[in-house]
Amino acid sequence: MIGIYSIIQNKRTSALSIGFVFLVFFFIIFCNLENDVLNKVFNLNEISNIGSFPEGSLAKFLVQATFRFSLIILPMITLTIVEVINNIIGGTSPFSNTSIGRISFSKGYKYADLWFWSFGMLTALLRYKFTFFLVFFTLGTSRLSVGVEEWFNSLYVSALPSTSSSQFVAILIILIAILLTDLSFFIDHYLSHYVPFLWDLHEIHHSPTEMTIFSASRGTDLIASFTKFFTVPFSILSGLLLNQYLTQGFIIPVLIYIFFGTLRYIFEMVGHSSYQLIYPKPISYIFMSPSLHWIHHSSNPKHYNKNIGGFITLWDRIFGTYLDETHIKDISGYGVKDTQYNKFHPIYAATILPLVKLSKRIKYLIT
Repeated sequence: MIGIYSIIQNKRTSALSIGFVFLVFFFIIFCNLENDVLNKVFNLNEISNIGSFPEGSLAKFLVQATFRFSLIILPMITLTIVEVINNIIGGTSPFSNTSIGRISFSKGYKYADLWFWSFGMLTALLRYKFTFFLVFFTLGTSRLSVGVEEWFNSLYVSALPSTSSSQFVAILIILIAILLTDLSFFIDHYLSHYVPFLWDLHEIHHSPTEMTIFSASRGTDLIASFTKFFTVPFSILSGLLLNQYLTQGFIIPVLIYIFFGTLRYIFEMVGHSSYQLIYPKPISYIFMSPSLHWIHHSSNPKHYNKNIGGFITLWDRIFGTYLDETHIKDISGYGVKDTQYNKFHPIYAATILPLVKLSKRIKYLIT
C-alpha cells in the first residue's frame, strides 16, 4: 500500500508541477505586456483603457495601476495555491510552509519581506510615473544610464540591417541575443558577488533567512545604476530586433522571446518560494531549475557564489559555479550571517544603509 501511495503521490506532484508551469506561463504572458515591444502584439494600453476616462485623469491612472498590479499579483496567488496543494499532498501544514506562511519566520525585522515588497512596489510606481524619483533613488546615475541606452540604440539603428532575409535567420539571431543577454546577467551577478562595493549593495538580496515569493524584491536601485551597463547593450539589441521582426510579420522569434522571458520569470518567482520545482532531465541540463536558486541563497559555505546564472545552466557550467539538485539536501539555512540589513527597518535598509555601506567602502579605499 505504501508503494502504491508513493507512486500516486509522485504522479500527483508531477502533474502539479506541469499544471503549475502552464498556469504561470499563462499569467506571465500578461506580465510580459509591460514590455514596450510586446505591447504592440497584445495592445496593453487598449486592454487597460477600461472606461472613457480623460487622458491624464486620476480615475484613468487608478484603473491602469490596478490592472498592472493584478498582472503582478495573479502569478503570486497561483503559486501560493500550488504551494498549499503541494503541502497537503506531502502531509505537511498547508499554509505555514508556504512562502506567505514563512514570512514571519525570517530573522530580522518582523515581516521584512512584505515591507521590502510593498516599498519596492511604491518606488516602482514613483519611478514609472515621475522621472524625478528615478533620479533620486539612483543618486542621479540613472541619467548616465539613459545616455548609454540612447547611445547603444543609435549605434544599433545605424548598424543593424533594416530587414532579415528569412524567419529562420531571425530565429537564430534572437536566440543568440537571448544567450548574450543571459551572459550579461551572469557577468553582472558575478561581479556583484566578487567586487566588494557591489557586494555591499547586493548583500541586501541575500539577507532573508527564508525563501519566499516576496524575498526576490529585496534590493536597492543603487546597484542597478552600477551594473546596468553590462545588460543595457543586450536588452536594447533584443528590443530593436523584436520591433523589427514584428514589423516584418515574423511572429516565431517574438514567441521565442516570450517563452524565454516566461522561464526567466518562473525562475525568479519560484526560485525564491518554498515550492521545490526541479525540471526533469534533459530539460534541467539546459535550463536552471528554480529550486537551484535555493543553493545560491544557502548559508552553507560550500554553496557560496554558486548557480549565479539567470535561467540557463551554460554559463555556470563553463565557469565552474554550477551545483545540481543533489546539493539541495545540504542546505541547512539561508542568508548572510549577522548581516546589517536584518538589523534595521526595511525602508532604512533599502534606502539609507546601502549609502552608509558605500561611503564606508569609499572611505576605506582612500585612507
